[in-house]
Amino acid sequence: MRTQSSSVSITAEQLNDYFAKVSSDASYKPPLKKVTAETQIGNEFSESEIFNLLDKVKPTAFGLDCLPSIALPLAHLFNLSLKQSVVPTQWKISCITPVPKTSQPQTCQQFRPISVTPILSRIMEKLNCP
Repeated sequence: MRTQSSSVSITAEQLNDYFAKVSSDASYKPPLKKVTAETQIGNEFSESEIFNLLDKVKPTAFGLDCLPSIALPLAHLFNLSLKQSVVPTQWKISCITPVPKTSQPQTCQQFRPISVTPILSRIMEKLNCP
């Protein structure tokens, strides 16, 4: 584990501004919504599919050992999300952690942004969606 030196003069606000600048595209336009999605999906996610994915999650965070016990409610949420063609906003938000590339970073460019996405969105991504 790396420890940060107290001599680093870069503020959190500077890092936020830097990462926001390099992570955005001024010419980005969101895609048009498609109305071709089926109202009924052929195969719903089963409790066992969800359980198997949850069981493979590495227990790197506190509380993740209980994830397999919530397979049935998650299967319901995932199926509901697909039926309505909506992914909850909370599942799309990630936490960016700046990790120093050097032992004594002096500029924002000397930090690597590590993005951590919510476990529910990572699990849903692993499912074989139609």
